[in-house]
Amino acid sequence: MTQAPNPIQKRWAFLVGIDRFDDPQVNRLNFCVNDVLALKEILEKLDYIVVTLHDQQEAHRQPTRDNVEAELQQLCEMVEKDDLLFVHFACHGKLIKGQPVLVLKDSRVQLLSRAEKRLSVEQVKQMMRDSGASRLFLSLDACHTGIDMGRGEDDLEFIRNVYELAEGFVVIAGSTAQQKAFELKSVEHGVYSYYLLKALAGEADRTGKTFVSVDDVEKYLTDQFKRWGASTGLQQEPTIEKAGMGDMILADWRDRTPPSLATPFPDLRATSTNTRDSSQQLTPFERQRRERDRNSLQSEWKLRSEKLERLRQAFAIEVDTARTFQLEKQIQAEEEEIKRLENRLSAIDVPSESNSEVSPKALSPDQLEKRELEKLYAKLSKKYEAISEQIEGELNVDNQETLRARKETIQREMGEVWNRLQDL
Repeated sequence: MTQAPNPIQKRWAFLVGIDRFDDPQVNRLNFCVNDVLALKEILEKLDYIVVTLHDQQEAHRQPTRDNVEAELQQLCEMVEKDDLLFVHFACHGKLIKGQPVLVLKDSRVQLLSRAEKRLSVEQVKQMMRDSGASRLFLSLDACHTGIDMGRGEDDLEFIRNVYELAEGFVVIAGSTAQQKAFELKSVEHGVYSYYLLKALAGEADRTGKTFVSVDDVEKYLTDQFKRWGASTGLQQEPTIEKAGMGDMILADWRDRTPPSLATPFPDLRATSTNTRDSSQQLTPFERQRRERDRNSLQSEWKLRSEKLERLRQAFAIEVDTARTFQLEKQIQAEEEEIKRLENRLSAIDVPSESNSEVSPKALSPDQLEKRELEKLYAKLSKKYEAISEQIEGELNVDNQETLRARKETIQREMGEVWNRLQDL
């Protein structure tokens, strides 16, 4: 007699993100590590035990083939039957002999035809099956990893039987086997990972259950990709493969407060100058929360900017090669963190309490100066983003150095404008 399934006991997650690859033939990516860090933050709030490998970690935690296989194998040995195992890859993918293969940190493209030199999606799936866990979820945000494809909810007993006792193996890929997976600089995430984050944060719960199931995620991703494709003219479709019974719960917010979606997840289809209508009718509590978030981010931005300036000063006078290399890495890390803070700040909208627009004639001199400084800051931000893109595409080393110097100048100007804004 088959034993009846039990509710989920523990939730485990293994997240891999790779932006930089050792093989010069493999193009760099930009936001895979961002995807992993944001996903880690949400899953930890949902009581997942999270293990990450990405290329901004220390040497022994780099997402090489051996490290990925070893960490996943160790995790598969730790999970038990009534646990849920959530695995997510954000990296490059290739089709080798018709089979999707993950391109990892140390992968060499010319050697991927040799089985011992690659990690295929099928190998990952088999390792997960061998774990013995009854709930398995594999998420792939990589090119060419797609699968070739050949319910009232108010009753507590219904929820228990359909959702909490659900078992099986689900694989969701961010594109079909023939498509590329896109990244978007506007949100610093892969498109698929971005919508997966929003789904898990609660947007996929369309019926007020206060939890998000596999079916919720599937429907949400399908809908959002259709909308995104219509607005951009680009084609990327998620594919899904499911086996098992019931509908597994991936994100259970019933005893928790879901994260605010406004700050970390702006609308992909909106431009930086657009304002959502709902923000014009904020409750006092929501206004206070947004102001608090903005003030906190501004304080952190100022502290990190000061730290960055100290690091640059130390770098300018350092003569030891090893120390210079270390300082350069620290400067790069701070620059990336400052950019991330600026993006989060730009997404926080705290509109005027008055519904009518204030006439320029009614503004005080300080308010007029603030308005001009805000315009200047926005202009500098665009320049900063444009020159960052130029650096990424520039192959000439001398030109790169010139562009980096201009980037630093723009960043200093942004810091000065920001400080002046804080004084007003």
